Amino acid sequence: MMESPYEELRNQFAVVDLMQNAVSSSKTADFTALASDIKRWGSELGFQQVGIAGCELGEAETRLLDWLSKGYHGEMEYMQRHGTKRARPADLVPGTLRVIAARLNYLPPAAQDRLLDTITELSAPGSRIALESVPNVNPEDHEKAIERMRDASERWRDHGFDLDFAELVYLGDRNEAAAYLGDHGWELTRNSVKELFAANGLPWIDEKEEGAGNFGELQYVSGVLNGARR
Repeated sequence: MMESPYEELRNQFAVVDLMQNAVSSSKTADFTALASDIKRWGSELGFQQVGIAGCELGEAETRLLDWLSKGYHGEMEYMQRHGTKRARPADLVPGTLRVIAARLNYLPPAAQDRLLDTITELSAPGSRIALESVPNVNPEDHEKAIERMRDASERWRDHGFDLDFAELVYLGDRNEAAAYLGDHGWELTRNSVKELFAANGLPWIDEKEEGAGNFGELQYVSGVLNGARR
């Protein structure tokens, strides 16, 4: 039986959870070496980045409570229901000493399709969906796309944000998410960033200008599931 993308990710994060337990339970470990091992294990599992952080979040808790008091969480009532546990990891999981975070840039193509299939199967007719979608890049334009991402990375590094955006772009064969959903019973509406600017009375940013980002291919998509499945 083929695993769902949720199970694939759950299996990977289960290993990360075991690594976290190793940190909290060890009394005599060389923690510098252990931290290096954890990051290496994460890389071997397919994660692009693994970070280890402390649990002292006093200033962050103050900002969180202020953010919640202003209602910025909208309909995400669970954020308020959890109270201060989001800023006090040891209250959420007793004995927590460090927090390990692992990053995946994107789902593999087959896992993406299974995720979209699962969403469709669990959705009742009339359900709504919203997503960000980027059509596949022509193979002839791959180098140009990577160069554009690296240019954007350099601009962000000038502001202290060190991330290679080229690592976030998947240029292999895959189904475009919106097109895939459209073939599986969803009635979709697409809007380019330029169209959204116009709809909100904002001037379009000339992508040829220095420092301007490239939004040409990016689309924001919303849709409703038909009553009859295809």
